[in-house]
Amino acid sequence: MRGRAGRQGDPGEAKFFASFDDDLVKSAVPAKSAAFARRHHREGDQFSTVSAALTKAQARAAASTAAWLVASRESDQVLADQQHVIYAERAPAASGRR
Repeated sequence: MRGRAGRQGDPGEAKFFASFDDDLVKSAVPAKSAAFARRHHREGDQFSTVSAALTKAQARAAASTAAWLVASRESDQVLADQQHVIYAERAPAASGRR
């Protein structure tokens, strides 16, 4: 994951280091592109196409996580609503009133 490198409003910079053996890189960068980069560039070089692919992969992962959180929150709300109904129905019986 790429992060921000500034503090308290100061400008910052982020550097993203990745290995072609990393799972994220393998999923985001076609094998032919990775092989080409390994042959024609030295370690530490920046690849704009690889960087763009990793940025997109990170955005997809963040969107997937956000969608999962929304679904989880909706499920929690359904359970909370059901719990409220059950507690409201059993409260009179628990207190001995009808």
